[in-house]
Amino acid sequence: MDVYLRLLRYAKPYKWHLVGAALCMSLSAALNVGALFQLGPIFDKIFSGHSSPGVLAASLRLYPPLIVALIGAKGLTSYIGNVLNGMASNSITADVREEIYGKLLDLPLAFHSENQAGQLMSRVTNDINLMPGGIGDVLGRVFGAGCNIVGIVAGVFWINWRLALILVVAFPACVGPLVNFSRRLRRHSDDAQDRMAELTAHLHETLAGVRVIIGFGTSGEERARFGAMVRGHYRALLRQIRASAASSPVMEFIFAIAGAALVVVAGRMINAHTLTTGQLIVVVGLLGSIYPQLKSINSVNVGVQGALAGSARVFKVLDEPLRLVEKADAVEPRGFEDSVRFEGVSFAYREGHPVLEGISLEIAKGSTVALVGPSGGGKTTLADLVPRFHDPVSGRVTLDGRDLRDLKLKSLRALVGVVTQETFLFNDTIANNIRYGRASATDEEVREAARVANAHGFIEEQPEGYATRIGDRGVRLSGGQRQRLSIARAVLRNPPLLILDEATSALDTESERLVQQALERLMRNRTSLVIAHRLSTVRHADLIVVLDRGRIVDRGCHDELVAKDGLYARLCRMQFVGLEEPAAAQGAPA
Repeated sequence: MDVYLRLLRYAKPYKWHLVGAALCMSLSAALNVGALFQLGPIFDKIFSGHSSPGVLAASLRLYPPLIVALIGAKGLTSYIGNVLNGMASNSITADVREEIYGKLLDLPLAFHSENQAGQLMSRVTNDINLMPGGIGDVLGRVFGAGCNIVGIVAGVFWINWRLALILVVAFPACVGPLVNFSRRLRRHSDDAQDRMAELTAHLHETLAGVRVIIGFGTSGEERARFGAMVRGHYRALLRQIRASAASSPVMEFIFAIAGAALVVVAGRMINAHTLTTGQLIVVVGLLGSIYPQLKSINSVNVGVQGALAGSARVFKVLDEPLRLVEKADAVEPRGFEDSVRFEGVSFAYREGHPVLEGISLEIAKGSTVALVGPSGGGKTTLADLVPRFHDPVSGRVTLDGRDLRDLKLKSLRALVGVVTQETFLFNDTIANNIRYGRASATDEEVREAARVANAHGFIEEQPEGYATRIGDRGVRLSGGQRQRLSIARAVLRNPPLLILDEATSALDTESERLVQQALERLMRNRTSLVIAHRLSTVRHADLIVVLDRGRIVDRGCHDELVAKDGLYARLCRMQFVGLEEPAAAQGAPA
């Protein structure tokens, strides 16, 4: 019930649409009953053969046009009601989808690392698509069907109370099965949506890694895994369909019993001359009209159970704590004037599993600080604390002496440019990818940024130059070209503080040379925090910090660290000379 009440709150901005829809449905129900009531005098005055010529002529002039008018008005009000209901339902869908998308962008990287992208995609698409059925259908179709049923029962009471009692007895008999089917539908709907989320997640993962799948020749195994998921989802849907399909026959059977009782009672009443043929026709017409209304309510019940299941999963994401909360009194940073400092910083993604412990470090303005060490030592995590992708568990990170948690997030991140090994480019033009983050940049500024990044040459060779679309994740470009576009994006943004995370890894010699030249231009007159496994790229850094197992084990310039013959020197020998024994290379976690 709590889930449904929360879902209803999304309908508040569109209450007048829903009220209008309900009024139209009510009027449509009244017109429907009114049209059915005209069957009585039609049969008694026109088809009975006992009416006088004057009565017959008057009846022919009145009742046929009246029925046409009533049915036409019923159709018009039903159309308006359905349109208003659809407007409200789809507006609610759009609102919820925008809200959950914004929430996903606000959630920290830790949340996204713990949840599959495909699962989250399923929340934004499949689950949200189910939610309007819990509002629009209930306030539209059910309200209209309910008004029809009330009008029909009232009409039968008006004609003959004995016949109406049969309906009054039949309705409660339908409630028990509906409650039972509701519980089963909710359970099966939950299972079906969970399986669809798994299927979506697997599909997303497969498409992202299709190159690896083809390269390793495992398409058969992946096809089998996907097929098993599809069949699992099919079985869950089949259970839902069975529960839904069983509800209609059960209600039909109950309705048939009521109809049989009606025939017995009505037959005796006609023979006793207490009920006319026309009245019986009206009653039959009303009862024939009541079954579609019951069926409509039952079908809405199916949608409501799905809406509740989908809503619960959507609300779970919306209720996820932000973790990185901007303080109400957060201030705008004045720029970057002095230094970034790590003061006794510790961090863990999971409690009891520290990634960083007691880190103290100063990055002075205008300097280049390099982070080196074995994989898994905490280098990227340490760098991620600067743009506040995470907050320290203990200690603090400061910008010009002010705790980052006291600064406005958007303004802080505007001071930081990040270039990583895994560049992400959008399926858009080259110019728009470079311009991303600074949409107001002119074409000449974009071109100048590309020149600085050593990208202008290959861009001009593209079929449409800067207007060339580069495909999903920049698939139509080489690794070095993608990296240079990423650097051009950072150049255009012109941040005072740079984070370069393995920016030249996995490139061939020529691409690495071009990227390194671009990086050197980018770093000029800026403060840089550089993460590198290729130590040749950081030999000239002002300060080299050696991290191992989340701790700083050494620091200094290249010559000082080589002279100390510690971990840095061993890493240098492995890369430049190859003399380090294999056992030494295993001293750090992967």
